[in-house]
Amino acid sequence: MASVRLSGDLRRDILHQAMLAFEKTNPDPAPSTAFLQKLATAIIDSPVQLAAKRVAQAHCDDSGVTQQFLSFGMTELKPQRFNISSFKLRGEPRSAEEKELTSSHYSRERFLEFEVNTAAPISILHSPDRYTSDATTINLYVSDLSKEHQQPILDELVTLIKQRKALSEKRSNYRANIFGLLEDCNTAHQFVETWPAGDAFISTQIKQRMHEKVTRQQSARNRREALDFDSTVANQVVLTSKLIGA
Repeated sequence: MASVRLSGDLRRDILHQAMLAFEKTNPDPAPSTAFLQKLATAIIDSPVQLAAKRVAQAHCDDSGVTQQFLSFGMTELKPQRFNISSFKLRGEPRSAEEKELTSSHYSRERFLEFEVNTAAPISILHSPDRYTSDATTINLYVSDLSKEHQQPILDELVTLIKQRKALSEKRSNYRANIFGLLEDCNTAHQFVETWPAGDAFISTQIKQRMHEKVTRQQSARNRREALDFDSTVANQVVLTSKLIGA
């Protein structure tokens, strides 16, 4: 069996393949369908949305046509409707434990934060001076929701952040474990011998090289080729030294 050295490039390739497998088998945490339905209802029924709806209606006549308030230029203040499917959900921590889960430990404003993507866009009203018509993600503060919705939404937010943190720690430990093993092994054969399942992360080309039957003569030739060793001059030196008795 041929000995395939674990070069820096080969180590990086094996680690890369191992991490791809981890990401595939450990998807990022995502809110449940039930929670997304609950969130959509909470947004639509929030005091902010109900107030925006009243403002929008006040700008329209009975047929729904926008009125022109020329004296004050108030047509520009009419809330615009957006169809949003991505919200950066933010909530204030309720305990020291939750404060450790906040997005920043340096900013004065520390929020629990998780980006939520809904299955279908939610139609919302917003002030035109805050968001543009091409907005794709907006901040949604739990404190802006109705009182009866805040507690369950915040509880789910904390759960999602804890799941994300646990996954991050699991990913780091997994990577460090494989990286350490690769550093401790000198050849691909040692790596697979120590961790048989790691064979899944070695390319077919490398596996073929590992299972080649190599004679001593072939092994020596391979070494010379790998080192780009030209023996012509070296052989002449050895021969001449023998002839002159050096």
